[in-house]
Amino acid sequence: MTRSYSIKAHYFDASALVKLIADDPDEIPGRKALVEYCAAHRGHRYTTSYCFTEALSALKLKFLHKRIAEPVYIKYVHSLIRTVKNQIRIDEVPILWPLVFTETKRLMKKHKIDFIDCFQIVILRHGTFRHMVSNSKSILITADQRLAKAARAEDVNVWYCISEQPPSDSDSLEYIYRLNRETPIPQDAEAYQRLLDVAAQASAEEGIRQGLEDVKHGRCQPIRKFFKEFEAKHGITSSRASRPVSTKK
Repeated sequence: MTRSYSIKAHYFDASALVKLIADDPDEIPGRKALVEYCAAHRGHRYTTSYCFTEALSALKLKFLHKRIAEPVYIKYVHSLIRTVKNQIRIDEVPILWPLVFTETKRLMKKHKIDFIDCFQIVILRHGTFRHMVSNSKSILITADQRLAKAARAEDVNVWYCISEQPPSDSDSLEYIYRLNRETPIPQDAEAYQRLLDVAAQASAEEGIRQGLEDVKHGRCQPIRKFFKEFEAKHGITSSRASRPVSTKK
């Protein structure tokens, strides 16, 4: 029996967030394809807190430039907040991380894009899912052509949703395992463990399967043995050991 879990990480920049929730005429190009793709790939959506803030600013500009009326602006803001809260997770590296400074400086000089766009590229190259390889690489979804071009030049998977076809199913990573003692699809050790961790988060059944496999192959130990070794390693005197022994018959 084969089970599949879609675990490819999809990162939305600010332009994609706006297009996902706004249906005014400015957002028509590419919106239908984006909404349909997101409906079919509900898991593993990510953005950054900075893209979320930038998306709020973009909606504000629509209102201030009279592209949308006040009730529509309020609706969009509430929709964006609900979407990010319930359907999209925040994932980013520390913005004051030294690597962020050096990499964004290099990217800004090379590609002439702004800091937040460069930060987005840094996250995909050095963030949570940086170990994913080949078809398992994360994908940046954007409606910003300059960002798409720069990201591709840095070997980042990109979907420019305004004019490009959505990624095909064959391009979407699925962690596939087989029951009945068959062996999971091999990866390099680090990437494979990352796949297992993400799959376990996506599926309680997969988490249970991993636990049973650990027991089966002896990758666990009795809890008393663990505490005994832990206390010995850290010089901890167990309260159980120090408790006086009763001499009553």
